[in-house]
Amino acid sequence: MGKRYSIYFDSRKIVIANQVDIRFYGNGLIIKYDEPVELVKLLDFFHSSDFLRNLFIYGDDTDSIFNVLRKHYKVVEAAGGLVRNSKGDFLLIRRNDFWDLPKGKGDKDETSEETALREVEEECGISQLRIEKPLTTTFHIYFEGEKRILKVTDWFAMSYLGNETLVPQVNENITEAIWVERDNINKYLNGTYSSVKDVFKAAGVESA
Repeated sequence: MGKRYSIYFDSRKIVIANQVDIRFYGNGLIIKYDEPVELVKLLDFFHSSDFLRNLFIYGDDTDSIFNVLRKHYKVVEAAGGLVRNSKGDFLLIRRNDFWDLPKGKGDKDETSEETALREVEEECGISQLRIEKPLTTTFHIYFEGEKRILKVTDWFAMSYLGNETLVPQVNENITEAIWVERDNINKYLNGTYSSVKDVFKAAGVESA
């Protein structure tokens, strides 16, 4: 049995799953996977449509369906961290007017763990970080001109034991870097991306 994939495109998404529960997924186009050529047509329709919010594709082997899908995008590997300090507070950044988590593209010959640590250091100005465990992988589609990009981001739970001042990386459009108490995290999650909510969910922290 393959896993479920949620692939975000702005406020829209493509979901690949073993089965569809209409009551859970809500409105969208629901299609049973048949063959690769049909998937290509579906992707073209999804990207050219102004009204189709969600595309749900179901089939027995979700890993195989996803591997067919990714062949039609340029894949960019990235990594990031969900960081907690010694008080149990979460590290958030504000980028392009949205609350987000530190993340970025991997450098050549860099492991996902190395990328995640480097990106948190660069985007928030702190260094005493330790990876605790892998959390999840998120998927996001965007365009560079006419080129379709699929960003695959590996996320890690991290701990921070230092007391350095947070310094947002302004040349990456980050205007704030803050620590948020666990009890206050929901109000920030309500103003962020669905993929970021998925990271918190993987860590056992869900928005209200």
